[in-house]
Amino acid sequence: MDGNTITEIASKIVDTLTPIFVGVGASAAIPLEKILDKLVKIAQEKGGEQIANLLELVIKKFQGSPVTEESLKDFIEKPEDEDTKASFRKELKKSLLNDEGFALQLISVFEKMSSKPLDKSTNVTQTGSGTLATHSSTIGGKGGITIGGSGHKIEGGIHNTDSSD
Repeated sequence: MDGNTITEIASKIVDTLTPIFVGVGASAAIPLEKILDKLVKIAQEKGGEQIANLLELVIKKFQGSPVTEESLKDFIEKPEDEDTKASFRKELKKSLLNDEGFALQLISVFEKMSSKPLDKSTNVTQTGSGTLATHSSTIGGKGGITIGGSGHKIEGGIHNTDSSD
């Protein structure tokens, strides 16, 4: 696995776990095995089953090594601190480079996460002039384009409804 892929995986993990750890307030003095269940439960509540699986894989990989455990505990304690993120990311990259099976497990989790349908909201951006149509709306007046209730079906078209033609 090349260095760019490893860096991308490590960055995605940091970006995914940061919001999970915000507000947890775990102390670095608490042994990792004592907070494992609590962290996985929080991850499941905040981010779902796949994020909980991701966290569990990382914690299990980092247990037992003082350097990796310390970087993870520091990241859990101060998830928004750029230095703790960098330290954790560095140790994570080393783990990924040294254990391709671990890297493949994490890639599998990310693939499962990305195959989920879109959540409750989607960002839509309009450029140029015209009307923006979103879920369950019609543009162009009567006989115009209708965006169906599922948000995936587009019906109709622009028709000239003026009988004077």
